[in-house]
Amino acid sequence: MITYMHEAYIGKAIESVLGQKTNFQVELVVGEDASSDNTRGIIEDYVRRYPKRIRLIPKGPNVGPQQNFTRTFLACKGKYIAMLEGDDCWTVPHKLQKQVDFLENNPDYAVSAHNLSVINAAGKAINDLIRPEKIPTTYTLENLAIANVLLTASCIYRNTFTAGPNPTGLPDWFVHTKIGDYCLHMLAARHGKVMYFPDVMGAYRIHDGGIWTRQDDSGRVIMYFEAIYYLRKEFKGEVKQKLLKQLLDCLQMLSRMDAIRLDSFLLEYKTQMLDLIMEDYSLVMKQLLHSPQHLSTARYSWIKQIRYSGQRIINWYKHH
Repeated sequence: MITYMHEAYIGKAIESVLGQKTNFQVELVVGEDASSDNTRGIIEDYVRRYPKRIRLIPKGPNVGPQQNFTRTFLACKGKYIAMLEGDDCWTVPHKLQKQVDFLENNPDYAVSAHNLSVINAAGKAINDLIRPEKIPTTYTLENLAIANVLLTASCIYRNTFTAGPNPTGLPDWFVHTKIGDYCLHMLAARHGKVMYFPDVMGAYRIHDGGIWTRQDDSGRVIMYFEAIYYLRKEFKGEVKQKLLKQLLDCLQMLSRMDAIRLDSFLLEYKTQMLDLIMEDYSLVMKQLLHSPQHLSTARYSWIKQIRYSGQRIINWYKHH
């Protein structure tokens, strides 16, 4: 569990973990990132009351959400790792037992997830389901490479990261990505399939303090682009191509949403764009030029430069 400035919600989150009915031991590892409110004080009170069930990461300076996420995740040593952020909660007491039972009985699966309801800051339902549409119960790595369909508070991973005979840890780039959950889904799914239960067993809270909620639409697309850019380094073949397609879709969406934002984005991410151009020059250029009527002078000049340098790099590789 990671948490920051969740004074109003953290008690509910912790209680929803302590209320789980299981035939196995559960350790709650909490990473609190130097909140200025009473979030840490509330957690420390729970630690005093449940010292054998809750472990709080030692106090330190604020490190930001992804570093906090990384250090907390790597501190988990159980056979399975479940995730719950400090402003969300689980809503049924048999959630962990149901998911772990499935993974225990199906060794070809590496991840278990389920549906969530959506609540507001006061805990009232905003809508019934995050995934109301009919979706498959089993996902593969190839399915996940098309889009992020799993929800953080619902996931349990078979712990190939910090436990077992050959723990992998996390890639060095992981601490830099702003959407760590999707990256974890993909990294875990290298080791097996994903089971999705349609049961609503938790709640995702939307409030003004949420990292994702604070972003506008174009900001979210850029965060997603950054995550997939790092993630694609881990894969080859069909999966890598599907991730590349997602990156190109991000460029298209950004162009439609905010042409000015796209201009500054292209200037900031020159290195990454050259990397993508070397992956598939024709697809990338088509995506950048899909709406020529909206191209600014700066972006058109930039694209001409990238077109030249990108093609030059590709020609060099063809002859070497």
